[in-house]
Amino acid sequence: GIDVDSGENLRRARFGAGGTLFTDWSYEFIYDFGGSGSETTGISSAFIQYNGLGPVHLRVGAYAPPESFEDATSASDLLFLERAQPTDVARGIGGADGRDAATVFAYDANYFAALSYTGGMTGQTGIFDEQQALVGRFAYRFVKTDDANLAVGADSTYVFKLPDIAPGTSALNTFTLGERPELNVDDNNIKLVSTGGLFATKVWQWGVEATGNWRSLYAQGGYYGFQVDRRTGFDNASFDGWYAQASWVITGEAKEYRADRGAYTIPKPNEPFNLDKAGIGAWELAARYSVLNFNDNAGSAGLPTPPGGVRGGEQKIWTAGVNWYPNTAVRFMLDYQHTNVDRLDALGGSLSARLDAVSLRSQVSF
Repeated sequence: GIDVDSGENLRRARFGAGGTLFTDWSYEFIYDFGGSGSETTGISSAFIQYNGLGPVHLRVGAYAPPESFEDATSASDLLFLERAQPTDVARGIGGADGRDAATVFAYDANYFAALSYTGGMTGQTGIFDEQQALVGRFAYRFVKTDDANLAVGADSTYVFKLPDIAPGTSALNTFTLGERPELNVDDNNIKLVSTGGLFATKVWQWGVEATGNWRSLYAQGGYYGFQVDRRTGFDNASFDGWYAQASWVITGEAKEYRADRGAYTIPKPNEPFNLDKAGIGAWELAARYSVLNFNDNAGSAGLPTPPGGVRGGEQKIWTAGVNWYPNTAVRFMLDYQHTNVDRLDALGGSLSARLDAVSLRSQVSF
C-alpha cells in the first residue's frame, strides 16, 4: 500500500516589496521562505512592468503568467488549501510561480486578456536548453450588478520546445503529467496519478471556466484538456479533468471580483472579530469536487498495457471546508478531503488508493 506522510509544513512564507516608479513603471519582488520536503525556498515573483499604454501593460521577469480563474486567484485568497487538481496541472505546464516570462496583458472593468512567452523556472537545475511555451488567457464578465457578477474564461498553453537535459538530446525529450492530492503535506512528493515520462515533441493544454457570485453565494468550475504529441510512432496521448466548487458566506459578506486579475478575492468581514464589540468576523462554508484522468488507451485489468497506452490513473477528490476570517489579514481554514484513485500497473494489477485527510491552516496576509 501507499503510506502518505502526515504532519505540518510552512506552506508559504512570502516576504517582498512592490511599488511604482516614475508614474508608468511598477515592480514586485517576493521571496518564498516556506515549503518542506520536495518544496524548496525560492523567488516567487520578480518583475518590472510598464503601464504607460492605457489598458495595455507589459511585464517581464519571473512570476506566475496569467492562466485561468484559479491560477489568477492569489494563494492567500484560495477557497481551499490548494487549487483544484486540473487547474494546478494546467498552470504547471507553462506557468506557475517563479516562471521566466514576458507578458502583454490588458483589462478594463469587464474583460481580461493576456498572452505570455514563458521559459523555465527560477532555480531550475539539470536543464541545458530551457522549455519554451506560449500561455494565453481571456476572461469576460458579462453580468455586473450590485448583487451579482458572472464571468466566463478560456485559456491555453502550447509548449513548442521541450527542455533538453544535455547538448544534443532533444530526440530523447520526455514529458510527465502528474499530480498530488489537493494537499501538499507529504514530504515524499507522492503523486498517486502520473503519466510517467512520455517521449514528446509538443504539449498542448486548453481549458474553459465559468465563475460568479450572487450576494454571499459563489460558484466556479471548469473543464481542461491535455495532449502530448509523441515521437515514438504511437498516437498522441490525450487526458482531461474538471472541477466544480462553491461556497456560502453565512455571515452575509460577498466575495469581491477583481477586474485587474479576473478572479475573486476573500470576503471582507462586516464585523471583524472583537470580544468587546461581539464581532465574529466572516464565516464561509465551502465544497469542491474534482476529477483528473491520466488514462489513455489503458486497456483492461489483469492484462498488460496496450501498445501506446498510458495508465496514469484517475483521481477523484471530494473536499468540504470551513473558513473563518476574523479580519482582513487573518484567516483559518479547516478542510476534510476524500481522495479516490483508480489505476492499473503495467501488468494489469491494481494501484488503486483511498485517502482521507483533515487539514488546518492558519494564515496571515498583509
